[in-house]
Amino acid sequence: MPKATRKTTTKPRPEATDPMLKIAHQIEQLWDAEEGAESLGWEAKAANEASTATLLEEHRRRIIEWRSALELAASFTVARSMAGATVQMAMTVCELQSVFDTLELSKAGEMEPHLAGTVERCQRMVHSAIDVMIAALGDDYTLYHRIVSTYAVVGEPHLNWLNSIEDWADVAWAKRDKAKAEAAKEAAGGVAA
Repeated sequence: MPKATRKTTTKPRPEATDPMLKIAHQIEQLWDAEEGAESLGWEAKAANEASTATLLEEHRRRIIEWRSALELAASFTVARSMAGATVQMAMTVCELQSVFDTLELSKAGEMEPHLAGTVERCQRMVHSAIDVMIAALGDDYTLYHRIVSTYAVVGEPHLNWLNSIEDWADVAWAKRDKAKAEAAKEAAGGVAA
């Protein structure tokens, strides 16, 4: 009698099914390549190897162009996983910052407040969504931390001060209550503490 074969089903890694994560991986490789070319270029300049330094700078420029092309491709790519969507949201924050910077420069530092406010509100909302997505990813987030934190500057206190509002309000209320109690004590002829 033949033995039954046991089939194991393993869930494929998100990179295998999500084209956005493939792009993210390529972008990270290009960051490393750019850093390596830059480092070698500095070494070549230090050794007075001008032709090598010039060649490495040209390669570095091409790497940057390739990365820009991948960033453009990412804008047309449909994410197929939470991790891929998180990477796209992080890239959106970076694009919003570019819009903000362009508007600021075009107005010679006198950007209309409603435009600046709109961009900042969009960034806060996207950061909030990214925070939820990171929490949903759990331990899998460590695989994508570098690219997400680079584009969205995750970990910065973009919303953290909002978590303190209730505590700060409690402090103000306690001070007001103490002042009222002291005023009532003084009015009653007692000595304020």
